[in-house]
Amino acid sequence: MVLFVLAIIISIVVGVTLLDEIWPKMKEMAIIAVGGRGKQRVPCITFNKVDIVEALKWAKKKRTLGLGLTNGSYYDNGSAFQCVIADEGMRHMGPITSLAVNISDNILYSASVDKTVKVWRISDLKCIENIPAHSEPINAIVVADDGILYTASDDATIRVWRRNFCRGEWPHSLMVTLPAKCSPVKTLTLTADGGVLYGGCTDGYVHYWLKGWLSGQLQYGGALQGHTHAVMCLASVSNYVISGSADSSSRVWSREQDGQHVCLAVLVGHRGPIRCVTAFLGHSGEEAEDGCTICTGSLDGVLKVWRVTRTKSASGRYVKNDYFELDEGV
Repeated sequence: MVLFVLAIIISIVVGVTLLDEIWPKMKEMAIIAVGGRGKQRVPCITFNKVDIVEALKWAKKKRTLGLGLTNGSYYDNGSAFQCVIADEGMRHMGPITSLAVNISDNILYSASVDKTVKVWRISDLKCIENIPAHSEPINAIVVADDGILYTASDDATIRVWRRNFCRGEWPHSLMVTLPAKCSPVKTLTLTADGGVLYGGCTDGYVHYWLKGWLSGQLQYGGALQGHTHAVMCLASVSNYVISGSADSSSRVWSREQDGQHVCLAVLVGHRGPIRCVTAFLGHSGEEAEDGCTICTGSLDGVLKVWRVTRTKSASGRYVKNDYFELDEGV
């Protein structure tokens, strides 16, 4: 009995000693994902300074699916499971508001209310740069095919960034700051060729900038008026621009050959602010029709699909604009 009690005391002392040794490492651990078969959920943990062999033994004993290391390696215990590695020290200090991908450069951008944009290398998910982009929270980012990054913020500006491959620690440099008429910019969209940049603001305006063919510089083109509340989302397809607003409506604009914009339709039917919108080109019927299909999602929990058409005459002029709701679902 005495030996049994002595063994328990020794175990407690050894356990406390081991805890003192392990605790600094435990603070470096970060549970970053969970996985399992069926409804079983087992934590997947990253280790910074733990011997891999011992860690795998620990994982097998605890029936953990696998171990991911902060260097990007992943060790599996025999289960099909994908673990995403994230360096806890590189996390945003606030909610992430927008993402953009530059596939050609193997780059993922993330923007946050912490006023920064982080640059992630897709191949190993390593944060390679932190850009203190704005003085206020960042609401939207978009990247063009030529690698130019656009960031929109509550500081009522859009900033344009270029990636310089010859530079070391700070490869992204600020090219120009575009003022948005003293109104916070909530959303961005680019035309497919990168020639026109649109920014939706809290004052209900959609401001746009045109890129010069020779200089490549962005020049203010004007504003699209019509919404009575903040513009919360934008989409662009071909020569169409679609805006969704907190006034529960969406507007469809057409960019004409002379550069002017015409409002083709006001889509009304939601009972809450329009939070997201997307569009794609489509044709129907035997008439010479031009138009697009639009999907709108609202805070009312309803998804609506719309069809906007323009009918041409024999001379090639548009003679009729029409729109109708195709379907909806909850």
